[in-house]
Amino acid sequence: MRPTSLVLLIIITLTACEEVIQIDINDADPQIVIEANISDQTGWNYTYITKSTDFYNPNEYIKVTNAEIIISDDSGDKETLTEVEPGVYRTKSLIGQKGKSYSIETSLDGRVFYARTTIPETIKIDSVNYKLNNNFRNKNKESYEIHCYFTDPPGIKNYARLKIYKNGKQIDGIFVYDDRLTDGNRIDYSRFRFGDEDNKIELGDEVKIELMSIDEQTYNYFNTLSDVLASGGGGMGSVAPGNPTTNWQNGALGYFGGYSLDSITFTIYK
Repeated sequence: MRPTSLVLLIIITLTACEEVIQIDINDADPQIVIEANISDQTGWNYTYITKSTDFYNPNEYIKVTNAEIIISDDSGDKETLTEVEPGVYRTKSLIGQKGKSYSIETSLDGRVFYARTTIPETIKIDSVNYKLNNNFRNKNKESYEIHCYFTDPPGIKNYARLKIYKNGKQIDGIFVYDDRLTDGNRIDYSRFRFGDEDNKIELGDEVKIELMSIDEQTYNYFNTLSDVLASGGGGMGSVAPGNPTTNWQNGALGYFGGYSLDSITFTIYK
């Protein structure tokens, strides 16, 4: 029997910002996808629930409604999320605390999905720098590569995800870091090199970098998701390369991730 590929629309979200990434998933039946976050930042924490759909309808996905979602901490404090639009749920007043662990319980159609996460201490941005990106330089326009410097806290495992924005819009890509080989070092994170017209950074652009300290499970999710996307996925009649790792129990895809945040905003000048 010929295997078929289905399409999963991963909505990578933190607070109100959405980035939709389409990948093939390695499953024969539609799967529940839950992407939930909790942070130490003021404002709402969002959870998105979708269901994977058919390969032959790649631009369609199902937003899952009427779920009951409860987030609780180890002290017994808990909050039930409110559905604010189909498939989108948010907290009312819950703000995460660094060093605390959180559990989430999602009840849906007679099934209950569980996950846990911890909010790590914040890795601080030391400084940023930028220079001409000679790989994408031409006589009409110049593109700049961005360097973000931070010091890895020594003696503990550290994981991070970085996001970069150009003039208020998030640039596509998954940028993650772990300190397996760099414990305690000063890090020059220099993967921000963009040559396409939409994303390349030019004179006068306002750039924002977010350095999100995450736990190991969240890192594993985004790291494997990056690998899946880089592999190009499957195609009609082909086998997809596999699903990203997940910390959900009872069969859901996606992740529940805690993070603390440091950020910096600057403008590109000559």
